[in-house]
Amino acid sequence: MPGRGLAEQVEDLGVLARERMAESQLLLAESDRLRARAVKAAAMVDTVLGRLVIEARESLVAAAGAHYQELQASAASRLGDYPMMARHREARKGRIRVSSGGAVIVMGVVHNIRI
Repeated sequence: MPGRGLAEQVEDLGVLARERMAESQLLLAESDRLRARAVKAAAMVDTVLGRLVIEARESLVAAAGAHYQELQASAASRLGDYPMMARHREARKGRIRVSSGGAVIVMGVVHNIRI
C-alpha cells in the first residue's frame, strides 16, 4: 500500500469493513434462526415430557389402586381365616397344658420333665 494514496487506503479499509459487517449480519441472522429453532425444540420437548409425566402419574395411580385392591383382598382372606386359626390355637392349648406342679400334660398324658 505504500505507493497508493491515503484516500485509496481508507476506501479499501471501508470496503473491507463493510464486507465484514455484512458477514457479521449474516452470522447474526443465522444465530437468531438457530436460537428460534432451539426455543421451538425446547417447547416441544417440554410438551412431550409433560405428557410423559402425566401418563406416568396415571400409570402409577392405576398400579397403586390395583395393588391396594390386592392388599384388601389378601387382608379380607386372612381375616376370614382368623376364626379357623383361633380355633386351632385353642385346640392346641387344650392338648398341651402345664400343671401347677410343673408336669407337662399332652393330650391327657402327664410327662414329668425337668429343665
